[in-house]
Amino acid sequence: MPIRRQTLEEWFLVHQLRHAARHHFHLPLFVEADVSAVAKAFGSAPPWTAVLVKALALTARVHPAINRAVFRTFWGTRVVEFDEVRVNLPVLVTDDAGRAHLSATVVERADERPVADVREALRAARARRPADLPIGRLFVANRNTLLNRLRLRLVHFAVYNLPHLYVRKGGGGLSVSSLLSLAEPGFRGWAMSYGPTAFTAIAISVTDEPDGRTVMRVGVGYDHFALPGHEALSALRTLSRVLAASDPAHLAALSDSPPLVPTR
Repeated sequence: MPIRRQTLEEWFLVHQLRHAARHHFHLPLFVEADVSAVAKAFGSAPPWTAVLVKALALTARVHPAINRAVFRTFWGTRVVEFDEVRVNLPVLVTDDAGRAHLSATVVERADERPVADVREALRAARARRPADLPIGRLFVANRNTLLNRLRLRLVHFAVYNLPHLYVRKGGGGLSVSSLLSLAEPGFRGWAMSYGPTAFTAIAISVTDEPDGRTVMRVGVGYDHFALPGHEALSALRTLSRVLAASDPAHLAALSDSPPLVPTR
């Protein structure tokens, strides 16, 4: 039975999770969205992660209160309300030895970009080399030593205690986490993900139901410090309607195709 210490990357993940638990008050929200119209519009292989990113970004247009993040600083609590819709997303990247690592990327202007463009941005992010990334250079192939942990602590402290630095570095006000690429046909599951932003949406399953519907199960971790419950619930209902594409404009936005019926 091998017993080992954490790798530097494992240690940094725990450090980030502990920080989130201390400085945010996350509550879980769940929604089962009928995405049949989007599935039909795309055909055999809908880019579900890109669709979820786009849907959450469109929701933020209607509910700008979810496009924010709470920071604990030396000067007290600060709330950043973002002018632009940027979505944080962790992606898996592979190093030269074939090992997988989590890396953060940000989809800028996600509400304005077509789904195909969002999908290509995610593909490009997954194709990056960890050693070429700012954080990746700190922990890929580095040992879990006091000095290396201190370096990562300082980077994390600067980003999450200096809101202006977070904004200047391009951090987003929304977050999406997706494990849909790992889902198996017929698998039905829920998950919850928490992050530094007011809303973090995650999906791990999209299934074809016996009644003919296609259903995406979405969990949303929402930071109660960032906005009250009634605004969060209202935004969740909008997210469900956007994913369902009940409005032809939503279908056009989520499928990169013209509306099925004229809009006024």
